[in-house]
Amino acid sequence: MHPRFEPYCAAKRQNCRPVMAFTLLELLIVLGIIGALAALSMPAFKGFGQGNALAAAERQIADDIGLARQYAIKNRSTVYMVFAVPATEGAQPFETAAQAIEAHYDKLISAPALTALPELQERALRGLSNVFGGIFSSYALYTEYSVGEQPGNRRPRYLSDWKTLPDGIVFPTNMTFFIPPQRVPEFPAGQFASLARGEFPFPLTARLGDPVDAVPRFSLPYLAFDAAGRLFAANGIPTDQYLAIGFGSALIPRNRVANSKAPGTFALGRPVDYVETPQLNYTNSIFRVTALTGRSKLFKPETK
Repeated sequence: MHPRFEPYCAAKRQNCRPVMAFTLLELLIVLGIIGALAALSMPAFKGFGQGNALAAAERQIADDIGLARQYAIKNRSTVYMVFAVPATEGAQPFETAAQAIEAHYDKLISAPALTALPELQERALRGLSNVFGGIFSSYALYTEYSVGEQPGNRRPRYLSDWKTLPDGIVFPTNMTFFIPPQRVPEFPAGQFASLARGEFPFPLTARLGDPVDAVPRFSLPYLAFDAAGRLFAANGIPTDQYLAIGFGSALIPRNRVANSKAPGTFALGRPVDYVETPQLNYTNSIFRVTALTGRSKLFKPETK
């Protein structure tokens, strides 16, 4: 026993042992090692979270494609899976998208039928604002007819609320993209895919009793299923359709409130801030929807 501990141990009548401890320098070295290991592991954790988001998005899309098909069979009508992806043709595609949204906003403000129905107009403007938050990542199920309705009459309505993909997952711009040849063996050189576009009341439809065409229509891409659950084609020739998702983000800039740092109204006249990270990564997750059955299959890099 060290001599300095003898008086204490004698007073307590205990068999003491020397006290062991770390020095301040040793503690600092250990903390430094822990910090370095945490910094090195952060990218791996980030990638793990992204992988979970993509897997969740893939399950969500597969489930809702199946749900749209089931609604079509149940209601004996054409059901559309409509995507909130504005047209992006032109030399400056994202400015074109913002201008298209701005033009539709102006229609909602000035439409005579909506002016006469202020409650519906308020709902439409609020719905449009909500969809803005999920631009390039939102979609909904829509139909114009259902079983039991009189011939010649139609009651357009959305069968679901607007749904949004998990954070960090988006659709390709304009739903036009290239499919590598290994995913579609019958096209050795690869294939460009693009969903058809149609005019839909956006972002909601009138309620029963309101004028059917009260809400102005907007051009949006879609997948459609007929009453037999097959893919529906406006030209009468159904073909397999493709739908892709990937990592990215899309944001409509906001105007700042005067004398405040808080965000204000959407700056519709400014370009949509759309980013894919990395570019063209959507090729990792492409759904093929078979024309004759309406069923979907996910093509992954490791599958043929």
